[in-house]
Amino acid sequence: MKKDIENLLIKRLEESLTAEEELLVRKWLKEDIKNQQEFDDFTAIWISGKALYNPHKINTDEQWSKLLEKQRIRQAAKNKSKFLVSNRMVMSMAASVALLVALGIAFLYHNYTAEDQALGQDLPEFAPYSEHGAIILSNGASIDLKESSGEIVYNGNEGKIFFKDKELFPDKGPTAQTTEAVVEYNQITVPKGHAYQITLTDGTKVWLNSFSRFIYPLNFTGKERLVKLEGEGYFEVAPNAGQPFIVKTSHVDIRVLGTKFNVFCYANDDIIETTLVEGSVSINPNAKANKTKPLVLAPNQKAGFNKSISSIQVTKNIDTEYYTAWKDGYFKYYNEPFIKIVSQLERNYGIKVDYNPNDFENLNITGKLQRQESTEDLFKALSILIPIEYEIYEETLITLNKKK
Repeated sequence: MKKDIENLLIKRLEESLTAEEELLVRKWLKEDIKNQQEFDDFTAIWISGKALYNPHKINTDEQWSKLLEKQRIRQAAKNKSKFLVSNRMVMSMAASVALLVALGIAFLYHNYTAEDQALGQDLPEFAPYSEHGAIILSNGASIDLKESSGEIVYNGNEGKIFFKDKELFPDKGPTAQTTEAVVEYNQITVPKGHAYQITLTDGTKVWLNSFSRFIYPLNFTGKERLVKLEGEGYFEVAPNAGQPFIVKTSHVDIRVLGTKFNVFCYANDDIIETTLVEGSVSINPNAKANKTKPLVLAPNQKAGFNKSISSIQVTKNIDTEYYTAWKDGYFKYYNEPFIKIVSQLERNYGIKVDYNPNDFENLNITGKLQRQESTEDLFKALSILIPIEYEIYEETLITLNKKK
């Protein structure tokens, strides 16, 4: 059985598990907290070798085999003499695992600070926000989407962009071609109150929330798939072990091989949050992060990077739905302060709410709130959750009072 689990763990990191095998792995992880820690250690080694700029510098297969061999030696020693294992073998194994993880993380951090900073300088700056959603091409041309939401599909090989199944270039598409030497980028701006989904050329799907900006290449070439985000995005990354997917934000980068995760990184917020739904990601602070060490997330974990004090806090065993529900058309709250909810709604609907925070200081909300097309429908739905009175002026200014 031990050998079977070892093979399943390797397949999970290679993104090749069947649905039945995935259930077996999850069951094994829940059986013992030590199993989860063991898998986290393996994942750190795997990502440090596979998802970096110079993956051949670390032979992850060799390190993996050595680690598994040490486990088998430890188990054999247990069978011979529990007394011998109790101290020497356990300490030896713990030291070996710690050393491998430390080497992997140190290598990851060295490569990130030395090489990734230079790479990041080649990315274009974000364009200003527009009144409507817009795609800005690498040649400077801009396409006004003029819709509050929809799916964007980009075909880099043919130079065509589709929005809601309609080709935006019916006669002639963008002619710019991507090469490894010169990478050309498009970008999307999402104004307040809007949301878009984009399918990239590698099959990766990205949901972009209100007031977000996203930069991506015409085609993914070279050693990594590099994109840049400000705002909030949910990613379903197409697996490609030979070409890791990297999301750059202002202070941290998120590196993956193939996974599902949410990134919250608005410029005016002090916290950058990464919530992992499936797979594995590594969080890599950049030069602005004051040498904060990178870390690896497991599913159902959230990493919050505080920009003011350059620190990362990890929360385990979370319900990821609270952080990803927005992409499915609703918001989910559990004991959420009303003041925080108002800020979220202002950003997502492009509105300004005039109210006295002191009246709602001790009000926390639990429940679901569906996205609504109009401001009127939004506050009708909100009034079902909480006792409020409101007046709406021209769809964008709302006065709010607590119902007495």
